[in-house]
Amino acid sequence: MDFMAKLLLIGDGAVGKTSLRKRYLGHGFNASHLMTIGADFASKTIVLDSGIKFVAQIWDLAGQEQFASVRQRFFLGASAVMLVFDVTNRDTFFNIPNWLQELFSATNNAKIPIILVGNKVDLEDHRVVRKEDAEKYLQLLRSSPFFSDIPMAYIETSAKDGTNVEDAFHWLAKTLVESDVIHKPRAFGSK
Repeated sequence: MDFMAKLLLIGDGAVGKTSLRKRYLGHGFNASHLMTIGADFASKTIVLDSGIKFVAQIWDLAGQEQFASVRQRFFLGASAVMLVFDVTNRDTFFNIPNWLQELFSATNNAKIPIILVGNKVDLEDHRVVRKEDAEKYLQLLRSSPFFSDIPMAYIETSAKDGTNVEDAFHWLAKTLVESDVIHKPRAFGSK
């Protein structure tokens, strides 16, 4: 292991954060999930094309409002964020600014890589958020002085059929290595 990174999955409840995490970890898809209470954690060793490998600590944070106060502590030490919305639910897209505000408030404005993920593209017949609208929103964020130096990307995924799930996590991993945000683990007791 060369590096360690804390990756957060954030976004409204029922957008598919847990399904994305489980798909990425190789657990397939389960249409019925229980609501995440507080946070759920898993880890995976990621090996990039360059041979660099690191352990990704993947934290899946509950999206429901009643868990907002609990979530705050889990933002600390984050290396990167996957901000997920549901392309079949416009409210989850419109709530992105609230998630960004919560993220930056909890991390003291840490400028960490963010990938915006439009999930559930397998439900194309029910889509209400167009890809063009999400890309336009990302361009708007990038034009803001605060976001101009934060690595950001947009990708559309399906936790159900696996579309772009690996690519989303791979973008975060590659961006973390290139931006030198991740940390080399230290031996216990070293400074």
